[in-house]
Amino acid sequence: MLPSGSAPARAFHKATLAGILHEKKTHPSLHRLLPFLASPEVLALLPSAEARANVRIAHKDWELQNKKTKEMTAKEAELEGRGYAAWVKARETDDFSPTFLPVLEEIVEMKKEVAGATRPGWGVYDANLDLFEPGMKVGSLRKIFGELKEELVPMLKRIMVSGLSIYFPFHQIVLFVYRNRNNIKCLILLSPSLPPSLQASPRYLSQDKDMPAALQGGPNWNVDAQAKLSREISEALGFDYSLGRIDTSVHPFTGGSHPTDVRITTRYSEEKWREGISGTVHEVRK
Repeated sequence: MLPSGSAPARAFHKATLAGILHEKKTHPSLHRLLPFLASPEVLALLPSAEARANVRIAHKDWELQNKKTKEMTAKEAELEGRGYAAWVKARETDDFSPTFLPVLEEIVEMKKEVAGATRPGWGVYDANLDLFEPGMKVGSLRKIFGELKEELVPMLKRIMVSGLSIYFPFHQIVLFVYRNRNNIKCLILLSPSLPPSLQASPRYLSQDKDMPAALQGGPNWNVDAQAKLSREISEALGFDYSLGRIDTSVHPFTGGSHPTDVRITTRYSEEKWREGISGTVHEVRK
């Protein structure tokens, strides 16, 4: 975990580095090189689909960077650094307003400004969504989720009316659908059974108290054992520990400088043991 008292310095360093990178990404030497490489005639000469994709992505990023100022780029990075530190504090105190909300409001306004500068004429959400899911638009999301809703909502209603838990073992996966008050929850486990010893302590019953006792959080869900299990699961899913590692963080993420040097993180809790397991699966399968 990063030291909280160093957060302002980290935000400053992040802003400084972002400004330097912006200068390099918009260097005059690229103004002829990248458009030339991205031309259809030259793209067709590249040896692989991966090489062509790399050039297209680099050209797109170059175009976006040239529509931003160095000051805008640095401010965006500085706000992200401040925002992360504020979010961590808000999460610890379970109090959103005094610490995180003011920075979040600044971030939203900054994202609006960047969207207007880099993608004029686009909707703000479309402009930001394209950074994470290139080509995706709000209209497409509405269509996708609308189709899912047509099938999922009636299915969930049927499960709720039945009043029954549904347990589906297949291969090495267990899908457990259960009722929690007025909601439906679905849990996927990478094991066909759980040891009977994993019974919940009364002090852990505040979390998903209607969940089967064997799946309740408790001292049996030791965080060291969870970390060992997470490693076993990640290896089973194909994560190569000669090319990466897994660590602990406030929020799971995946990073690294190259596909052969990967960092993933997750977090562990006795009370909410599913966070560690699901975080590992999610990051490994990205």
